[in-house]
Amino acid sequence: MLLNSAKHSQANTVTVSICKEDNNIRITIEDDGVGFDTSKIDTFKGFGLFSIRERLKYIGGYIKLESKPGHGTHVTVVAPLKIEKK
Repeated sequence: MLLNSAKHSQANTVTVSICKEDNNIRITIEDDGVGFDTSKIDTFKGFGLFSIRERLKYIGGYIKLESKPGHGTHVTVVAPLKIEKK
């Protein structure tokens, strides 16, 4: 996510926060960059976001991505701190 901000967002500021909530870790990344249309996310080249989403889903976490052109991007990643064995 930070690499995407650095490469594509043209942001002046990127803020990262990490906190523990119950048995989860929450990481948020927010930038003031150019933003993008999230409805076109599946047409982007590469598997970066798809891979992250699938890996988080597998362990019981999720990723939430909010952005729109001209308004920056806000990404939230939540993952369990302890993964139950299946």
